[in-house]
Amino acid sequence: MTKKKTQNAKKTNFPGFAAGTRTFTVADLALLATYSSAKESGAFELSSSLHPQVEDWFLRMKSLVPSYHVRKERNFLNIYR
Repeated sequence: MTKKKTQNAKKTNFPGFAAGTRTFTVADLALLATYSSAKESGAFELSSSLHPQVEDWFLRMKSLVPSYHVRKERNFLNIYR
C-alpha cells in the first residue's frame, strides 16, 4: 500500500474516540482535561494542521461534554482566588 493510501485508510478507520469506541468514555474525559490544559498553557505546540484528527476530536468532545466552557472557566478562576 502506498503512503497516500495508508494515510487515507487511517483517516477513514479512525473511530473518533480514544478507546476506539463509537461514544466517548472516561478515557476521552481524561484526555480532554489534559489536552485542553496543555493547549491553554501554551507549553506545547499543538498544531491542528499537523494533527487534524486530534483537533477534530477536541472540538467534538467540547461539544459533547455538558457545560464544558462553564466548568473550564469556573475552575480556571478558582485557581487564582
